Amino acid sequence: MKKKLTKIISLTLIAVILLGMVMPIASARTYTPIEDFVRRMYTIVLGRPYDPSGLAANATALANGHISGIDVAANFFFSHEFNLRNTSDAQFVDIVYQALLGRPADAGGRAANIEMLRIGFPREYVFGNFATSLEYALMCQAAGILPGTYNAPPGGLARVFATRLYREVLGRAPDPVGLQNWWNNLAAGLITGATAAYEFIFSHELILQNLSDTQFVQMLYRSMLGRSADPGGLQANVNALQAGVIREVIFANFVNSTEFSNICNAHGIVRGTYTPPAQTIVPRQPQQEQPQQTPQPQNQQPPQNQQPPQTSPAEITLTPSNPSAVINVGQGASGRVPIRITAPANGSVSVRSSNRENGTDPALYNASGTRIADDEAGDLNWSYSIPAGQTMTIYAGEYNGRAARYTVTATFPVTVERVTLSHSNVTLNKWSGFTLSATVQPAGSSTQGMQFTSSNPSVATVASNGYVYAVGAGTTTITCTIGGVSATCTVTVVVPVTGINPSLGRSRPSYKIGDTGFVSVTLLPSDATNKNYEVISSNSNVISMSPNGSFTCRAAGTSVITVIAANGLARSITVTVHDLNAVAAEVARLTNLERSRNGLSQLSTNNSILNSAAMLRAREIITHYSHTRPDGRSQSTAYTDLGGRYNGYFNGLGENIASYGYSTPSAVVAAWMNSPGHRANILNTRYTHIGAGVALDNDGRFHWVQLFYG
Repeated sequence: MKKKLTKIISLTLIAVILLGMVMPIASARTYTPIEDFVRRMYTIVLGRPYDPSGLAANATALANGHISGIDVAANFFFSHEFNLRNTSDAQFVDIVYQALLGRPADAGGRAANIEMLRIGFPREYVFGNFATSLEYALMCQAAGILPGTYNAPPGGLARVFATRLYREVLGRAPDPVGLQNWWNNLAAGLITGATAAYEFIFSHELILQNLSDTQFVQMLYRSMLGRSADPGGLQANVNALQAGVIREVIFANFVNSTEFSNICNAHGIVRGTYTPPAQTIVPRQPQQEQPQQTPQPQNQQPPQNQQPPQTSPAEITLTPSNPSAVINVGQGASGRVPIRITAPANGSVSVRSSNRENGTDPALYNASGTRIADDEAGDLNWSYSIPAGQTMTIYAGEYNGRAARYTVTATFPVTVERVTLSHSNVTLNKWSGFTLSATVQPAGSSTQGMQFTSSNPSVATVASNGYVYAVGAGTTTITCTIGGVSATCTVTVVVPVTGINPSLGRSRPSYKIGDTGFVSVTLLPSDATNKNYEVISSNSNVISMSPNGSFTCRAAGTSVITVIAANGLARSITVTVHDLNAVAAEVARLTNLERSRNGLSQLSTNNSILNSAAMLRAREIITHYSHTRPDGRSQSTAYTDLGGRYNGYFNGLGENIASYGYSTPSAVVAAWMNSPGHRANILNTRYTHIGAGVALDNDGRFHWVQLFYG
């Protein structure tokens, strides 16, 4: 997601008063305007007095038109001598304002240019913005030199990309040598955007920061996509990490996204690809404290007369239909019963004391008479387990010679007959996930050996705990298998629309009554699953909209054109429709207001031919910005061609014209009043009539004309 650098479109104003005007002669100066321009380069850019030979050489070349003003300025700004000044970004911007525009920086412009440098734009780009500005061109024109043109060196946006990695990944300003290397290699295509991002994101410097999962994902959004994380994407990626997905997989999803590809293209670098290492997803287990071990009672040797009797052990046969048995032990040592128990292959056996009479101390003994389990810990009922598949002979008795009772219980594995999943069909957005849980029948069946698999891991992966993570558009089947019995869930992954770029095909959303247009729509990402959308107009009286995106401007006013994607995401453009006759009338009214302020009579606006001629001239200057018409004739012929005749003092017309930078009548009239030649036309006492004309070009920009007659 990132914006391209645009150049400031310059405005040129030309005023002509036919039949001649005597311009005032500038007073003498110590330096010619050209010399003063060069002198400013020395004193402001290099910070020292000029050397006479250098001043003379540059001034002569400028005066002869051999070089342009921007050529001279660039030679100073990007000289070794200036580099040795080691200026900060703020100092550089201040120097550009003073040297090229001859004034201090305004607060807004200064902040904007410093921010451009902070995010990584080369100084040549900022310099280029000034070099192509109207203000600079007017200064050159006043000095009598050619403004010239300037093209910043290619590859500068690669520096912005590298700078963002330093600032958003490592959290610091770039070191100059490192930044230069990254910039050069990215711009030359020697390394890809994916490689550069990987080297930063998995660097030792970042690892030392020990980012949490949330911080890691937020950093990926800022550094790779140039924006903050959207809540859904942030949560989905954090969930995936906490479910066991490694960070390299999340990084790969960002690298291989359409949004990252668009950013690399916008920065003039090769995106590249990244394949994460193979991974068996193991869900993270929360850290648990180990329970404290209960101290085991010390083994006690029974008295010699209480050694287990040397009799053949009783065999207890336990089956799934008869899984338990009760052993009663009478009083006295002879009451100890030898029991031979075999635990099931997939189950276990527990021997539990069933009662505790007054003074009794039920216990189990091994063949040597050592007590292996009893209630010394104070438990009323205790148990002793025999592991699965093991056979053990134990002696059940009562240590104090009293009666005791035991229950022997075998746990048999229950064969799974049916597996049911919590979902059978699920639709997921890419980079989101959910946990698929399984239940078995009959109840109590063992889930040992449960496995989850995905038929298409490029669509969705599944962890051993059933967490499904969507990684690509398509359909996959998630299968859960327990003991040879399976159940499936169909997972469909869609790529949602996350961005809408509507375009009117012009830089300004301005139209005139009767214009037609078309809203072209780009949905992001380019691989979005559902690309259906609708376009609506908030005010059909102003703009009527067709289903295919074409529209007609029917009345003056504003209307909000909104593009709505199938998932509800919307993006709007506010469009203004102008009544050009009303706009032209406002120009005439404001012109007469300026004359009144200066004690002059009002100009008549009722000459319909003059008004039509002004409208014609406004349309003509769209493609031929001059006081001569496209066919080379004087602008006055626009009036006579329409049937106009001269009855007054002048046998011709006075004309003011302006293009581009002014979007309202008040703005253009104010500009004319601030220009001596145009002001002279507006305040000319011999004029009696005015015709105002305005036209809109195909880019939505206004072009303005005043015709004066007297």
